[in-house]
Formats: sequence, C-alpha cells, structure tokens
Amino acid sequence: MEQVLAFISDYLAGHTELAVFLCLGLGYMAGKISIGTFRLGATVGTLLVSLLVGQLADFSVSDQLKSTFFLLFSFVLGYESGPAFFANLRTSGIKSVFVALFYGVMVFLAVVLLGKVLSFDTATTAGLLAGAQTQSSVLGVVSQASDESAAATVAFALTYIFGTAGTILFMKKIGPAMMGINLRRAVKEKMDREKSAAGMKRVMVDTAVQVRAYRVEEASSYDGQTVEALEKMNLGQVQIARLFRDGRECEMEQDTQVLPGDVITVVGKVDRINMFDNDHLTEMTENEYLQLAIASAELIVTAEKTEDIEGLLSSHSVLIRKVIRAGKEMTVEAAGGIKEGDHLLIAGPQAGVKAAARKIGYLKSTGDQTDVSFFSIAIVLGIILGSFAIDCQNVALALGASGGALLMGLFCGYRYHKNPKHGYISSGARWLIKSLGLNVFIAATALNAAKHLGAAVNWGCIPILLAGAVLTLLPHVATIFFARRALKMDAVDTLGSLCGSATCTAALNALIEDTESASFAASYSPAYAVGNILLTLIGIAVSLII
Repeated sequence: MEQVLAFISDYLAGHTELAVFLCLGLGYMAGKISIGTFRLGATVGTLLVSLLVGQLADFSVSDQLKSTFFLLFSFVLGYESGPAFFANLRTSGIKSVFVALFYGVMVFLAVVLLGKVLSFDTATTAGLLAGAQTQSSVLGVVSQASDESAAATVAFALTYIFGTAGTILFMKKIGPAMMGINLRRAVKEKMDREKSAAGMKRVMVDTAVQVRAYRVEEASSYDGQTVEALEKMNLGQVQIARLFRDGRECEMEQDTQVLPGDVITVVGKVDRINMFDNDHLTEMTENEYLQLAIASAELIVTAEKTEDIEGLLSSHSVLIRKVIRAGKEMTVEAAGGIKEGDHLLIAGPQAGVKAAARKIGYLKSTGDQTDVSFFSIAIVLGIILGSFAIDCQNVALALGASGGALLMGLFCGYRYHKNPKHGYISSGARWLIKSLGLNVFIAATALNAAKHLGAAVNWGCIPILLAGAVLTLLPHVATIFFARRALKMDAVDTLGSLCGSATCTAALNALIEDTESASFAASYSPAYAVGNILLTLIGIAVSLII
C-alpha cells in the first residue's frame, strides 16, 4: 500500500497539469452537492478537493499560470457588471447602489480592524475577507501582493461556509427580526402597492393580434406607397411582414414601394387591421401568404424614457419573454419594469421586432464568435493601467494587474452595450472564461497551499473562524439601519440590496423560495453589480494597508 501511495505521489508531482484538471473535474462534481438551500458551488468544491489532493504530493504550480487565469476572470467579471453598474447610477436603483457602497465601507472598516487587532498578516486577512464575504476573486489580490497565498487559501476555506450559511441565516431570520416584519406579509404588501401604482399610471395592453394578407388593387391609395409610409399611416400598429410580387416573395426594406397586384402580409391588432382593409384591398386566404416567421431576439434598451416600452412592443405584436439585468434573467414584474440598459428577450414577427428595435434600442448579435482580439488587447491595457503607482509616504499604491483588468472590463462591457460593433463575447464564452479563470487559479493556489494546511488549522483555526463570523454579520447589521433609517427603503428592497451587496446569490434564492416571490430581485441587481466590483477593490486596498 505504501508503494502504491508513493507511486501516486511521485506521478502527480511530476504531472502537475494532471492534478489541476483532476481537481477541476472532481471539484465541479462536489460543487453540485446541496444541503437545503446551501450549495457548495464549483469554487468551494474545487478548493476542498484541491486541498485534499494536495496532501498526496508536494506541488509547485507556476505563479504565471495562476496570474494568467485570474486576469481572464477579472476582466470578464467587470465586462458583465459594467452595463448594469452605469445604467443603475441614473435610475431608481440608485438607493440600492448607495446600500452597496455603504456595505462596502462597513466591510472595509471591519476587515482592517480585525486584521490589526488579531495581528493577521496580509494573506490571512485577504483570505478572511474572501471567505466571510464569499467573494472568491479577492484571493487573486493576495497573489499579486504577497508570497503567502497559502495562508489566504486556508483562511478562505475556514470562513467560506459560514460566509454563505450565515448570510442566508441573516436574510431569512435575523434581518426580518431586526426590522420587525413577517417576510411573506412584507412581500404581499409591496406587491399590492406596486399593483395599485401601476393601475394609476398604465392601461391594460391589448395583445390580440391577427395575421392577414391582401392584394393591392390599382384604385388603392396604397399604390406607390413605401412600407415605412404604410406603417406610419396605421400609427405603427400594423407591420408589413411579407411582400409578394408576380407570385414570388420579394426581399423587402422600409423604402420598398408597394405596387398594384402585390400581395402584402400584415400583422397587428384586430381593430387596426379591420381599418386597414377598407381601401380597395382584396383579402387573400391562401396559406402561402399567411405563414409568418416568428423571430426571437435579444433587444438592448437604450431609450431614456422607458415608461411606454411594454405598450410599444405590444403595438408591434412583440412579446417580452424575459428581462436580463446584471446577468440575471427575470420577469418584467420581478424586474419592477423596464430600465435603460436592460436586455429584453423578445419574440414576434420579424418586421415587428425590427421596427420596435429601431425605436427602443438595438438588436444584439447572437453569433458565437467571441472577439478574442478585443478582450486580449483590453487585458493588456488593464495590466498597463494596473502597473501605474502613486507614491504615498514611501508606499507605492497601485491597482495591480487584476485590478486594472477588472476596471478595463467594467469600461469595455459598458461601451460594448452602447456600441456593439466590436467586443462581442458570447454568454457561453463568458461563463467558461469566468468559471475556469477563477477555478484554475483556486486549484493551483490550493495545491500549493495544501502542505501548510495542517499547521495552519492547528495554530490559528479558532481566531479565524470567529473573525469570519463577525465579518459576515456585522456589515449586514449596520447596513440595515442605514437602509431603513437614512434611505427609508422598504424591507423587501433592503434585503434584496443586502443580498446583492454581499454578492450572495444563494441568499437571494433562499428568500425567493421562502416567499415564493421574485420581488427581491429588482433591488438585488444594481447592488450586485456594485458589490462585485467594490469587494474586489477592497481586497486590493487591504493588501496595501495590512
């Protein structure tokens, strides 16, 4: 048996790349394990597996490998958060942004105080922050600032579980008790208020639509009119979906003229179509004319006035399937309406989809070819940005490569959603880059740190665990008072904002499951966008101060 273990140890030590992929494979499997609403997740699963595999051999994974993968993660993290971050600075989500900023200040003060009082080194403090706040990206900061990343990994492993479970406990029990509310009753009251307000401002949308086809006769006033002119004559509520000439379907643009003998397929509300056919048109009933292609698309909202968007889409016979905000899919009701910067998953006639897009924003490319040149050059610029340092009392203050990549991703993500000509990164590519970028870094760091695990746990386990519990709960307590008393936020928005500020999706899911309502998601999104960036930047600040 000893010979077998010795062989495995020697083989793994000589094939580090095999060990890394073994940790990823087993770690992602372990991450699917759930206990109630608590789920390990791929990152914690990879961490725990890597610490165990690391006991089999003395590994030394390249720092360059870790840094390269973490830079990929940092950039995509910023890229995904950028649109929601900037959009919510100008909308009603500003209160949630203020909550996230205040929460970040409380986290920063608490972690610096704990690090100083307990005499933790930079790496242990960074690991404490990463675990207690469930922000794995902070681990990357210590690799740029310290050679003791093993201590950070151990501290992270010790505090992460309570960081997640403690946040869920706070949102479900402690927070509501502090505010003196019943969660289900608070959600119902909020929904009743929103329905009442909506009834004052909005009218019911008539979604009954028809598809009909007509032949244009010579006496019709439609003779010689363009497609665009015909749609304007009908207040944009009827779309010309197809055009047939001499028995064949023609390519059609907005400036295409309709001629006598043409057959046009139209779609729109029943009452408007009934008015449409009163001008020397002959209705056609053949199936070839009535078949209509339905298009599904992703529409990015750039219009500043968003109150009438649902009605505008309905008038073009276009339905909203989902709203995507800060990377999270939700219904229109759960999102609290449509805001500038939202992505709408829509479906409707191709002509209606295109017409609505021209008035509301633009259709996003759904191709699968990621612009590798764009994000590679952006990361280069981020590394250069992070290398600039400010001399403050003989201390060089710099963002570092990961901080520079994060901020460059924030800017590039925002610019792409405003001008989508360059910089497309498909959703699948984003997920893979972000997931592998972080978890290869975690696996490599944990393999290097595994040999120090026993000594670290025996010596400093209790202080780190207690400090982690304090760092998890204290910022939440302080922020509840700020949100309720200073910002006058209701209980549902307060809890949703806290989940986002702590970037704890597990806590959000727990609230939604308990109340059977997605009302918390509207305030979660802007706070999550800020929290993702801010907690990582706090890690950079901690590495400079402790």
